[in-house]
Amino acid sequence: MRWAWGGVLAIAVTACGLVGGAPPPGGSVTMLDFSGSDFPFDNPVQGEMPGFAAGKWLVQGGTLDQVEGRQDNLASHLRYRGKAFGSDDGRAGRQYGLDVTCSAAREAESSSVHGYPTGILACMPYYRDPTHYLMLVAARQEIACWWVDGQRPAGATWPESARLWSRWLEAAMEASSSIRWGADVDIERRQVAIRVDGRSVATVEVPGLDDRPHWVALAANGNFVRFDDLRLVHRR
Repeated sequence: MRWAWGGVLAIAVTACGLVGGAPPPGGSVTMLDFSGSDFPFDNPVQGEMPGFAAGKWLVQGGTLDQVEGRQDNLASHLRYRGKAFGSDDGRAGRQYGLDVTCSAAREAESSSVHGYPTGILACMPYYRDPTHYLMLVAARQEIACWWVDGQRPAGATWPESARLWSRWLEAAMEASSSIRWGADVDIERRQVAIRVDGRSVATVEVPGLDDRPHWVALAANGNFVRFDDLRLVHRR
């Protein structure tokens, strides 16, 4: 499968593997390959909150999987709470990066799941709370970057202005598709540099980025999303 960038083609990742390269100047790198039993994540949604479900997340076979199928498009968020960014609770700093391989372990149970057959493949390089975050999402035949500012999932209407960047794929995604992508976040400049398959594809201005406590997170929408080789870079 190929991703199309305005006529320039990049080969998509089809197998999970570590990303090479030296740590960035002044930075430290943490790799989570999900080969052990560590689970430095939590559910940031407290109590009953419309639009959300806890989901069921398991580390199994060297991947992090969401294994609870749903038909209602309720979102499941998983927030990183480890020490990669120099804090005890997973809080990210002012300059940092994230890369992760996303795929669907199998087709969603219902065609009503947004992004069917894969559902959405999503990660949040900047995550304040369940309704305020920056999200990279792949669904059907598009990948995009969204700034979520108070919107809820599962039926809520998001303004088109929240879509900061997008690209059409050359072919629609299938359950066998995977994507490795991520971003470098710069709070001071309020910029996010997006990568796909290690290739820089866009730098977007995000006025909503600020120093309030923030993390990184992963997401599902009742689909069988699978994550592998999560790479976190702490600069400062």
